[in-house]
Amino acid sequence: LHPGTMTPIKIKETLWSDNIEFTINVCDSNDEELIKLNKCAAIIIGKNFANEFVYLTIEGNMSLCKQCQVSRLLLIRAAPFNYDPPDIIKAKMSNYVILFKFASCVDNSIPIMLMSDEQKDTINVFMDDKLQVRDVQEKDLSLRQLLFRSSPYQIQCEIKTLLTSKSKIKNDKNYLPIKTLEKYTKKNLVQCLDDSFISMFYIQALLSALFFIDLEKFPQEKVKILVLGAGIGTINYYFDKILKENVLIDAVELDKNVAEIGMEYFGLNNYKKEKNPNIKWYFKDAKDFIKEKKHSEYYDLIIMDINNTNSKEGISPPPIFFEQNIIDKIHNMLKPDGIYVIDLLARSYQSFKTALNVIDSKFPLVLYIDNNEDLNKIHLCFKRKREKVENLKYYNQGLTKLSDNEIGNIKDIEKSARQFIIRFIESSKQREILDAYTH
Repeated sequence: LHPGTMTPIKIKETLWSDNIEFTINVCDSNDEELIKLNKCAAIIIGKNFANEFVYLTIEGNMSLCKQCQVSRLLLIRAAPFNYDPPDIIKAKMSNYVILFKFASCVDNSIPIMLMSDEQKDTINVFMDDKLQVRDVQEKDLSLRQLLFRSSPYQIQCEIKTLLTSKSKIKNDKNYLPIKTLEKYTKKNLVQCLDDSFISMFYIQALLSALFFIDLEKFPQEKVKILVLGAGIGTINYYFDKILKENVLIDAVELDKNVAEIGMEYFGLNNYKKEKNPNIKWYFKDAKDFIKEKKHSEYYDLIIMDINNTNSKEGISPPPIFFEQNIIDKIHNMLKPDGIYVIDLLARSYQSFKTALNVIDSKFPLVLYIDNNEDLNKIHLCFKRKREKVENLKYYNQGLTKLSDNEIGNIKDIEKSARQFIIRFIESSKQREILDAYTH
């Protein structure tokens, strides 16, 4: 024992990743009565609790030792890019935890406890071999979520829902009904999409790209947007809601079934052409769409939001989208003032660095937005380098035009945009982006 100390131990398990996957914080009590017990225990810290004072400081750790009545406490944290569920973490860590027994420890085995995240009321709505749709009651929010069954702990899409009567739906077209649970239909109630609320931060960040295009030239000409990895249609829906008839969207999605689920279970009625002629869907591989597209200098915004189902590659979107010929083609499809917006999630620092090198080779200015509550890193890649004054001008124009919009939390989207601006003002060195991935 080393009384009153707190020692972090970094653990890296897999060969394909150069990221730390777990940290075990070894905390030894300075309480003489506890030291005499010669006991150890371990706690898996849920991500919702990981940044709380009690788990990060010596004083907090000493208090935890007292609560657990142990001489040594091992606090286990999964790294931000680690999606392992608690039972898998426990299985992996049990082999390591026993290594930290001290000489006089009375335990032949060390109990591993779980500081679990808040329990939520969850009901399964739909499931097939690939997808799951579920309803979650979270505090005062009713949410509907989409998950890939291959990544059951990673939420892909999420909307807020509300309950109303069937009579209201008939009389008010603003209600967007979705597939409703039987417990509500029995009471003559219908679940609807509440599109005044965007619950996922990364969607707000993607939409904030609007603040960096020259909206003064619209509606003289329509904003042209390409969405690669359109999924259930969330991004299309909100771009269309914000810009109304002033937008044309090409939505590329590999799986047609996903778009149909978006319409039936999430109320995102932009899949059928008769529902919205401004949105055109292409059900094909995004890389094929990029290679086959003949237009040059056509899009104001290109959004890349493709999930990589192969976790061993360590990066989303898949590495093929960082090949030079694909980046060259995307660059060519953008208008001179166009922006390539990429939702980048890198589990491997080396993978991220390689991807950013390719992006930097074509785009003279790359800004990024980070959020501690979200693993997604949204990057704005500008075809033309801009001075910060010019970006602020576009931002103010966009804010003036969009603030009167019906979208409920435009202010949240504005906050996301402001984080880009702050980043741009504070740092002119693109490579400082790497700092976030080295700590």
